[in-house]
Amino acid sequence: MAKSSTSFVFVCFILLILGKSEAQLAPALYVFGDSTVDAGNNNDINTYAKSNYAPYGVDFPCGVTGRPTNGRNAADFIAQLAPALYVFGGSTVDAGNNNDINTYAKSNYGPYGVDFPCGVTGRPTNGYTMADFIAESLGLKLPPAFRLVDTQTYNDCQGFNYASSSAGILPESGFKGSLSLGEQVGLFRKTVEEYLPLHLKNKDDLSNHLSKSIFLFVMGVNDYGLNFLKKKNSGQPFDEDAAA
Repeated sequence: MAKSSTSFVFVCFILLILGKSEAQLAPALYVFGDSTVDAGNNNDINTYAKSNYAPYGVDFPCGVTGRPTNGRNAADFIAQLAPALYVFGGSTVDAGNNNDINTYAKSNYGPYGVDFPCGVTGRPTNGYTMADFIAESLGLKLPPAFRLVDTQTYNDCQGFNYASSSAGILPESGFKGSLSLGEQVGLFRKTVEEYLPLHLKNKDDLSNHLSKSIFLFVMGVNDYGLNFLKKKNSGQPFDEDAAA
C-alpha cells in the first residue's frame, strides 16, 4: 500500500513539471508598453515621464528602479513565480562552489561545460544542472555559486547556490574539503544576515522575500556512497541501523 502511494505521488510530480514546461513556460519575456510596465527605460532620457526617485519603489525589493509604481508592475508578476531560488546539495546541483577549494571533487575544466552558454563554470555536467532548469522555469537568473560571488559588488536578490560536489548531510561524508550541509546552511545564514539586508529595505521585506522563495535540497546520496557503503565495503565498523 505504501509503495503504491509513493509511486503515485512521484508520477504526479513528473507530470506537473512536464505540463508546465510544455504548456505554460517560455524561455524569455519581452515587454513593450508604457508606464504600466516600464522598468526604468526613461531614467536617462530627457523627459518629464520618469520615476527614478522616491516615493516610487517604496515597496519594491531593491527600492527605486524607475518603475512608476510603489512595487512590482504587471510584467514583473508575469515574469516571476518566486523572488529567489536557494540551492543546497552535492554534485547534482553544484554550480562551482568547489572551484577554489582544495578537493578532488571539482569540475572547473573541460570537457565539463561543453554545452553550457558560458563554458566551464565548475558544474559537473556538460550543461545545465537540475537547479538551473528550475530557476529558468521560474523566470529567475541561474543562482550563482555563492563562494564565487563578490558580495560587495554583486547586486541581485534572486538567490544563490551553496551546493558542493561530493558533499553530504553529515560532515564526514564526501571528499575532504567539500561543504557539508551544515557549512552550506552557514553560508545561507551569512546571506540572510549580511548580504540581503543591503538590498532589501527592512526586516519585513526580508521576511517576505524568504517566505516566498524556493529552497531546493538535493542531498543524501553521498552519505551512503561516500560514507556508509564505503565503510561497509572496506571492512570498517558499519552501523546498518544508522545508515537506514
